[in-house]
Amino acid sequence: MAKPEETPYRQRALELAAATDEVREHLPELRSWIDLDPETFARLAPSLGETTRKRVQYVVEETARVAEAVAALQSDDLEAATKRLGRLMLDAHRGLSEELEVSTPEIDSLVDLAISKPSILGACLQGAGWGGRVAVLQKDATG
Repeated sequence: MAKPEETPYRQRALELAAATDEVREHLPELRSWIDLDPETFARLAPSLGETTRKRVQYVVEETARVAEAVAALQSDDLEAATKRLGRLMLDAHRGLSEELEVSTPEIDSLVDLAISKPSILGACLQGAGWGGRVAVLQKDATG
């Protein structure tokens, strides 16, 4: 059995801590990841190592997705909001799989299978990664 400090989860935590240090070399005023907007990240990305760039890209994009989800949930147009939430879920999953690299081929296959169904608006990995569960957003079965 792997020691806790050798688990993939711990490895990602260490990578994100290293990414924080690397980004702060360029942006010493950075207090929190939420302060790193997409435009600043785009300017900074070429100067970052590949692993740092991928991990930080996920964090920046996920922060933007959360803000977009909040706006969708505040909308009076329920149909448009649920479609947008489905797309955001799928985008979040793709980020978890490709940028944070915490998904598995089996989970990716479940997400792909789910979204191949016309009634499914979105799907994404839930939990700490490397397995777990898939959340699925389905259209109202009566509509």
